Amino acid sequence: MPDLMATLDKEPPQKIVDLAKQILSLNMLESKDLMDILKKELGVPDGMMGMGMPGAGYPMGAAPAAAPAPAAAPAAAAAPAQEKTDFELKLESFNAADKLKVIKEIRAITGLGLKESKDMVEKVPSVLLAKVTKADGEKFIKQIGDAGGKAVLA
Repeated sequence: MPDLMATLDKEPPQKIVDLAKQILSLNMLESKDLMDILKKELGVPDGMMGMGMPGAGYPMGAAPAAAPAPAAAPAAAAAPAQEKTDFELKLESFNAADKLKVIKEIRAITGLGLKESKDMVEKVPSVLLAKVTKADGEKFIKQIGDAGGKAVLA
């Protein structure tokens, strides 16, 4: 873990340092739960959380898309809509007999722990990955299907 104090101008209270360490130790599923709670408690509309922080609101390793250029002419508005590039990978169902295989496959795809993967499988339908390319999504759908589950891109 990086030194939390190295870039600070003053030393924060110990409870703030401890809280920061706890937040940094959360896995992806726990981080999403935390973000959902904060959005609800603070009354932040969907899509607005993390707007002031570079990379906030994006899965680890994913970069935010560049801001769109302002429209130069009305003709630009008439251009056809761009094809969707990021999809959600959703688990819709699974064969009860293959539950363990599906859990193991979800764990391999998402990088989550065994308990988190099991929770996702038991809460179908559930979003496994928030931003995935079409090619990767189709590959993951096949892997989940081979394990006994049914997944879709949305």
